[in-house]
Amino acid sequence: MGVNVYNLSAFCDYATPDNYSAIELHMELPIPHDDLKKVQGWLGKGEWDAAETYLVGKYPQHRALLHEWIAGSKSRHESKFSVARLAAVS
Repeated sequence: MGVNVYNLSAFCDYATPDNYSAIELHMELPIPHDDLKKVQGWLGKGEWDAAETYLVGKYPQHRALLHEWIAGSKSRHESKFSVARLAAVS
C-alpha cells in the first residue's frame, strides 16, 4: 500500500533582510494508522529513542538519516538550538 511521491517545495522568507530562499525535500515514511497514536505518544513524552527504534525497525535502510533527524528534533525540542537556523550546509 502507498505510493512513492517525490515532493519538493521552494520558498522565500520575505521577512528576512536578504529574502532567504531554500528548497525543501520532503520524505514520507508511512506507518500503520494503528501505530500513529503510539508514535505521537513517544514524541509528546520526549521518548525520542523509542520513536527512533520504531522507525528504524520499519525503515532500516534509513537508519543513519533517522538517527540524525531524531537527534536534531530532540535538540530543537530541548531548546539547544533556535527554532530556525538560517545556514548553508555543504
